Amino acid sequence: MARPKKKPIFLPAGGQQAIRGKFLRFAFYHGSPALHLLATDVQQERTTVANWAKSLGQAGTWLEQWAQDALVSWKNHTYPPPKQDDEGILNVYFPWPDEQGEEDVFHCTLEGKPLSRLAHRVTIAGAPWWDEGMPDDRETFRKQMHDKLDRELNEFFKEALRLGRSKELRLPADLDLKLEASALYLLCGKSRVELAAAVHAAEATVYGWLTETLELLQLQMKTPGHQPKVASSLD
Repeated sequence: MARPKKKPIFLPAGGQQAIRGKFLRFAFYHGSPALHLLATDVQQERTTVANWAKSLGQAGTWLEQWAQDALVSWKNHTYPPPKQDDEGILNVYFPWPDEQGEEDVFHCTLEGKPLSRLAHRVTIAGAPWWDEGMPDDRETFRKQMHDKLDRELNEFFKEALRLGRSKELRLPADLDLKLEASALYLLCGKSRVELAAAVHAAEATVYGWLTETLELLQLQMKTPGHQPKVASSLD
């Protein structure tokens, strides 16, 4: 019997930020050559962010924008610029990926005036307004406000998916493992064959992991035979 497909979930901008941040943390933990080049050659203007992203096959992706933001944060000292200590170890502090735009922030103003059962019954007559079977004015008003809030939330979620960075996605099982594999593949130069050997899985299985997780990360699969190498030039 086929396994049922996972139900898509609403992933706010902050959720995507966390996934991207963890992907970068795995790369940093494994001593990513690509991140080292960003903190050295690119930061010292021996090459450009565009060349760096292109060499990784990620031109035009959020990874290129993140790298540009990192350079700006180092230049403005929002984060300490990369610096070697007395033992020659390069200390690097990377900024968190950018999170959200205005479309991902919920704003709502609710206004209303509670209606009075007493005024209604006095005007048109009928059963006494204090009868136990009549709803309390507070509860009637509460329901009216909840209905208005629900309409505002429905509109927000629709617009956040259409205009913002929020997404409706199916999250992979074993997400951490697959994020780590993707970081090793894209930013640490590991091949699918090497990854398959490391996790004792078939190469086709690893390819499936990468396909699934890179789609989630909104990054590109490397072209066959591609070996990341950032040229030290401004051409």
